[in-house]
Amino acid sequence: AELNIEGKAAFVTEWASTEIAGNGALVYIVFKENPAESGKIYLLRSEDFGKTFTKPIPIVVPNGFLCRFPAVAIDANNQPVVSYMRFNTDWSEPRYVSIRSNDFGNSFDTFKEVMDKSLGEACDCCPVTLIADQDRTAVLFRNNRNNIRNMTAAVSFDKGINYTLAKELDTLDWTLFSCPSTGGDAFFSDQSLNTTWISGRTGTNKAYYSKLNLTSGKLEDFRAITNSLGRNLQQTDPRISGKGDTIGICWNELATGMDAFFSYFVGNNSKNLETNVVRINTTANGNQSGSDMGYLNSKFYITWKDASDY
Repeated sequence: AELNIEGKAAFVTEWASTEIAGNGALVYIVFKENPAESGKIYLLRSEDFGKTFTKPIPIVVPNGFLCRFPAVAIDANNQPVVSYMRFNTDWSEPRYVSIRSNDFGNSFDTFKEVMDKSLGEACDCCPVTLIADQDRTAVLFRNNRNNIRNMTAAVSFDKGINYTLAKELDTLDWTLFSCPSTGGDAFFSDQSLNTTWISGRTGTNKAYYSKLNLTSGKLEDFRAITNSLGRNLQQTDPRISGKGDTIGICWNELATGMDAFFSYFVGNNSKNLETNVVRINTTANGNQSGSDMGYLNSKFYITWKDASDY
């Protein structure tokens, strides 16, 4: 369906754009209106598998504050939960907040902060990832703790009403005096949150995997995605998917050009990420980017783009 956004100019970049979430016939889309900071955040809803959508519903109207980077997920009651960055009009106090609806996106509750201030403020130019699974909601964002910019997870166990667990996912600080503009990805599995993201903590950007125990609040697994096929240089755009103890990650990496790679492991054998590696693009030419993936019926489905084939 062609979306009718009523002539509004949507904020769209290579690294932050429109977000979508769906469950059955119900689909939600959120987008940020230009200007990127002072424009409104809108939601569109479909009740027919995305064939038709409502007109844009303004859900965040920045009056006395600025906002950017909306993301959307669906809770166990098919209600939309939205997270976005909120900061003052002088660009101070960037923080991620969450709002939720009880009437399928027509209105939203007052925002709740998701951040633990002891972990610093939000990296004000890095996008957010929002996921939900039954009553659990997780917001993945990069923090800024005196120019230490680590991927951080904030977790709610009551459908996004309160965020009671916050954890930096990196085990070695990435000190950076500029903006990496990269987000992370995650999915829930039993009592764990499986995550992937980029860090340049070793001098070159690499993708990492971590497993956060939601009961203890501790990291149970952590691994750089060092692999047997690529050069392990300039990895970017990692995405993760799976179910239960089956975990797959795709990413882009500077090899022959910028290539698309995939690897997976089962159970606690994350070391197999090093060996279960497949280069997804069959030819070595081109410039792959924007990989993404999903998992259904014991199969991984991966998509990417080739900058030479626009």
